[in-house]
Amino acid sequence: MQRRDFLKYFLSLNFAFCFGCSSQRKIQDLTEISIPICYHCNLNCASCNHFAPIAPKYEVSLDVFEKDLVQLKKISGNSIKTIRLLGGEPLLHREIEKLLVITNKYFKDTKKIILTNGILLKDMSLRFWNVCSINNIQINYTRYPIKDSDFLLNQAIDIAQKFNVKIKITENKKGYFDLAKLSCKKNLFPKCSKCNMYNSDIQLDNGFLYSCPVMANVRFLKSYFKDYKFNLPDVEKLNIHSVKTKKEILSFLNKDKKFSYHCNYGDYTRNIWMSSKQELSEWYDVSTLDKV
Repeated sequence: MQRRDFLKYFLSLNFAFCFGCSSQRKIQDLTEISIPICYHCNLNCASCNHFAPIAPKYEVSLDVFEKDLVQLKKISGNSIKTIRLLGGEPLLHREIEKLLVITNKYFKDTKKIILTNGILLKDMSLRFWNVCSINNIQINYTRYPIKDSDFLLNQAIDIAQKFNVKIKITENKKGYFDLAKLSCKKNLFPKCSKCNMYNSDIQLDNGFLYSCPVMANVRFLKSYFKDYKFNLPDVEKLNIHSVKTKKEILSFLNKDKKFSYHCNYGDYTRNIWMSSKQELSEWYDVSTLDKV
């Protein structure tokens, strides 16, 4: 075989190998989980990767929440090190204190975090702060460039210190919700290996497990913009009540997801934070679809 022919042959084998392999992020254990307890939010962020500006008003029921945690504990054992309660905006849940108590009941030694935009912290009840303190709940406050942000932050810090509640502040002035567009077009390779959410922000919602919040919540996009035909594959999800072992969960999470070939979030760009106008172009490459 001539050198040129050998080189072509070698490159073809290399391409075939790469095409067959996965560039999606794999995990070795189930150590972190995010649970949305609300879909709606009091902050209207453009391109929100939870689709909160176009999501319906929803609060998880105590029964569903506890049932899911019982099964999660049964399957995961002691592997979960961090549980995040989020939204939407989780502080909008009218029974959040009860959810916190339930979480601590089954995951006493697990790090428990509320992810919030902080707007409502200064108005939360004494019971809320006492429950956070007693159950060792950490508050992750994401600070946005909104009116009175300094006042809101200082108030929250003062109250948290008074009740000995750990509060972590994240400045979010640019690009936090700048979601690279979903598309009807299929990428040759998914961008999940570069994505900071895929299998790193695993969602448990009403008994179903998703590899990322986009997969968990894209249904809101489809229901809100009913006049468009998206031609997206169905989102892969796993009913945790249908499995018996953590190995089954890891097998699901580490499988390639057809939906991820239509998401470029791993190639996102940073832009100035702004309010949503509830326009499809915030989440989707509109040039790739047609109206129904």
